[in-house]
Amino acid sequence: MASERACQEARQAADARLAARIRKVHEDSDGTYGAPRITAELRDDGGGQVVNHKRVARIMRTIGLEGVRLRRRHRTTVAGPGRAEGAGPDRA
Repeated sequence: MASERACQEARQAADARLAARIRKVHEDSDGTYGAPRITAELRDDGGGQVVNHKRVARIMRTIGLEGVRLRRRHRTTVAGPGRAEGAGPDRA
């Protein structure tokens, strides 16, 4: 039990240190970078710590950081004029 608690406390301390690094990279990017880019930056920094993108995403969620989404959603089907959804003739 004591070793489990020590492991958990060590993980929390490591997450706190990583959260500070994530916050710094996010601020340097003017708040535009998301988890994949922040992970790449942390790996390039060479801080000697192996970082997984899932861990970065989890920590970003817990501290309330998000990247900017620039892509728009594309509409693939557009209803013709005067047609409501599901108002077509029954062809069965």
